[in-house]
Amino acid sequence: MEERKGRAKTKETGKAKRANPGVSEADFERIEFHRHGLALFPDQSDRRPGIAILVEGGTTGLRQRYCSCSISATRTCAHIRKLVKVGKAVTKKLGGKTFEEDFRSSIWYRLAEIMADGCRERPETVRMQLLGSDDKHVIKVCGSSGEEMLYYMTDGPGRSGFLERCGKVPEGDSIPTRGTILQRLALMTLTENERIMHDKGFKTRRQVMEESFWYRVAYHGYREFGPDACTFHPAIEETSGLFTVSVKKRGGETLFRMIIPRIKVKRLLTAFDDLLPNQHKLAIHPIPLKSIFKVSTSTELDIEVHPLIQLIQEDGESRFFEREDLARFQYGNLIYIKEMGILAELELEGRAERKFRAPVKMVLKKSQVPVFFEEFVDDHPESSRLVDEDLNTLKIIREFDRIEISPESLERDWCWLSVKYGFGNRSISLSEILSAKKRASVTSALMGVGLIVNLLNWIVLMLSWTGTKRRNRPQGRMGSGLLGWTFSV
Repeated sequence: MEERKGRAKTKETGKAKRANPGVSEADFERIEFHRHGLALFPDQSDRRPGIAILVEGGTTGLRQRYCSCSISATRTCAHIRKLVKVGKAVTKKLGGKTFEEDFRSSIWYRLAEIMADGCRERPETVRMQLLGSDDKHVIKVCGSSGEEMLYYMTDGPGRSGFLERCGKVPEGDSIPTRGTILQRLALMTLTENERIMHDKGFKTRRQVMEESFWYRVAYHGYREFGPDACTFHPAIEETSGLFTVSVKKRGGETLFRMIIPRIKVKRLLTAFDDLLPNQHKLAIHPIPLKSIFKVSTSTELDIEVHPLIQLIQEDGESRFFEREDLARFQYGNLIYIKEMGILAELELEGRAERKFRAPVKMVLKKSQVPVFFEEFVDDHPESSRLVDEDLNTLKIIREFDRIEISPESLERDWCWLSVKYGFGNRSISLSEILSAKKRASVTSALMGVGLIVNLLNWIVLMLSWTGTKRRNRPQGRMGSGLLGWTFSV
C-alpha cells in the first residue's frame, strides 16, 4: 500500500514538472520590456500562439494581464502563466532587480540619455539602407535630413531584432512586431500625470527620450548583448573629422558604429571615463589649448587677424596651429590635434563673449581696429594675440598730453581757433578727429603714425568746453570773438 502511494506521489510530481517546465535562455530572449511592463512572444513550436503582456502595478497599483490567444478570453492561458514565471526568473537572475532597474544602471541607458537629448529622430523617421555584398551586409541608418547616424554591421541573429524594434519590417505582416509591442507597453505604463498630459497633447522629457531612435538603439544593445558584454571604442576619422564610437563584443567583432554629433562628444567621453575607466584610448588630454589671434599688417592702414590655436606643452614650449585647419576637428570646446594624436580642451574665457570669433582669417578696416584691440588691451601681451614684428610699435593711447590752440584771423574781425592734441612728439588735429568720427560710429581710429586713438570722450569734452558755433565753418576750427592768441594746455 505504501509502495503504491509512493508511486502515485511520484507520478503526480512528474505531471507537475511537465506542466510547469523550467525557464530557459530562449525564454529570456522572447521577452520585451518597457518600464514595469513585460511582454512574451510565442515559441515557434506553439500551435496556438499568443503574445502575453503583464504590467505590474507601477504608480497606479493596478495589475494588467493580457494575451492575444483565443484561450485567454475564457481563462488564464499558458502564455500568461509562462510570462509570470519568466518574470520571477528574471528578478532572481538579476539579483532582485527588474529589467528596467538593471537597464537604467547600465552604460546603455546613459548612452541613450546623452544621444537622445535634443535629437528629434524616432524609429519611424529614420531611413535605413542595406549595403554590402552577398556574404556581408551593413545597415546604414540616416536621419530624416540625410545625416549619417549609425552603421549596423553584425550579421548575427540580433539584426532581425534591430529591424523589428525600429519598425522596419515588410508591410502587410499581420503578426505584431517587437516595435509594435514596445509602443503598446509604453501606453500601458504611463503614469497618471503622463496620461493627463497625453490627453492634452503634451509629453514629459522622459517620454520624449523613450520615443527617440537612440533610446531604441540603446535598448536593443542591452537586450541583445547584455549590460556589460560590449566594449566602446571612440575614434576620429581624419579625412572627414567625424567622431565615431564602435561597439564591439569582447571577442573583437564590431556590432555597430555610431556617428556622434560634435556637441555631444565631451559628454559622451566623460560618461565613458566614469563608467568604463581605462577602456578606450581617446581620452581628453590635460594639455591646455588657448584660442589666440595672430595680428599682422594687410595694407597701409588695415590689419589682418588670423585665428590660431596655441598649445602649451609640458616643457613650457608653445606650438601654434591654424584654426581654419582644425575646424573639422573641433567638437564643442574640444579640439583634436592630428599632428600629436591628442584630444584637448580649449580654455574657457574669463570674460564676456568675444566680438571676434570667426573661424577664418579676416581683414579689419582701420575704423574696426580699435574695437578689436580694446577687447584685449588689458590682457598680458602674449595671452590673446600674437603680433607681427612690424606691428610691435602699435600703441593704444587713451589720454593726450597737451592741447594746442592756434588762432587764424579772418574777415569781420573773426578769429578761428585751430585745435591739435599732442602725444609725446606727435600730434593730431581736431579736424582729423571729426573726420574719423564720421567713418567710425563709436570708436575712431587713425594709424598713419602707428597710433590707435580712442577719441570719442575727448571730442565731447572739447565741444562742451569751447562752445560750439560750427555752422558753415571749416571742420576742426572753433569760432570766437576774441583777439588772436596761441597757448598749450
